[in-house]
Amino acid sequence: MSFQCRQFYLKDDHCAMKVSTDSLLLGSWAVVQPHEATLDLGCGCGILALMMAQRGAAPVVALELDAAAAAQARTNVAASPWPQVVQVEQAEVVNWCVHHASYAAATEQDDASKLPAQFAHVIFNPPYFAAHLASDDQQRRLARQGQGAVWSDWLQAASHVLTATGRVSFIAPVLAWSAILTAASAVQLQVSRYCEVQATPNKPARLLLIELQRGNQRGLPPPQQLCIRNQTNQYTDEFKQLTGAFYLN
Repeated sequence: MSFQCRQFYLKDDHCAMKVSTDSLLLGSWAVVQPHEATLDLGCGCGILALMMAQRGAAPVVALELDAAAAAQARTNVAASPWPQVVQVEQAEVVNWCVHHASYAAATEQDDASKLPAQFAHVIFNPPYFAAHLASDDQQRRLARQGQGAVWSDWLQAASHVLTATGRVSFIAPVLAWSAILTAASAVQLQVSRYCEVQATPNKPARLLLIELQRGNQRGLPPPQQLCIRNQTNQYTDEFKQLTGAFYLN
């Protein structure tokens, strides 16, 4: 399979999880500052890493555990306008973040491969599906479920490599909201923005776009609202405006 964005082309046939609206929403909604070091956790085919590069983030490091997906992400990056900006690492998220933080602290400088010691922005479309939704396909199950409690594990991993004023952006099901707030609080991250996403006007929000920053929880900000399709099943103006830099809709 393949997917054409406005400025880059993605192949995802070797990836368990294919390009989805979730990643397009997240990569469009996340705040991106020019030339800020960005880390993409569980990058799959590399869509979020390339979206960050298109929006001016640099350098961008993308982590992917599955060998086939990591190889395809590297191919997609090499064919994009930003092969010198995005670096794909085949690695398990938690181990990589812990090791990288420890190495950076010990050397007090960026490592020999020129990776940043810390990241101003960590972004991920996580493997958040519950065990009872497990697929029979091992690669797909790995991508969708990860290894362990994804919210606590990945937010803790992000906290190891995040700058003091950095941000964590991700997408999650509404049903995980309570678990996310608990996991974020445990590593002194607080909700700075979030958006409730509806598929259509007559359906309740099923997804949340979430941004966290360091600090103690002082109460939630008011939620943003986004509806993907209107009553006639066409993309809404707000969705097209949000994703317009990427989506050929």
